[in-house]
Amino acid sequence: MRQLPMRVLVDVTTLTTNVPTGDDEAGRRMAKLAARDKDLRAHGHSGYRVCTTVAIPNGDYVMIVDTLEREEIQQ
Repeated sequence: MRQLPMRVLVDVTTLTTNVPTGDDEAGRRMAKLAARDKDLRAHGHSGYRVCTTVAIPNGDYVMIVDTLEREEIQQ
C-alpha cells in the first residue's frame, strides 16, 4: 500500500486586550476580560488553542497578548 505524503499547516493568530488597572475601572476591566473570554472561546470553537499569553504593563493598562494556533493536516 502506497502512503501519501502529508503536510501540516499551522495557522497562527493573536488576540490583544488592553485592560485598565485603576481602582475606579472595575466595571470596564470586567467588561474587557469578559470580551477576551468570549473571543478565546470563539477561536477555540474554530479549532485554535492558546500557545502563549503575555501580560505587558503599560501605565494605567495591562496589555494581554494571546497567541493561538490551529493545525490542519493535508494530504
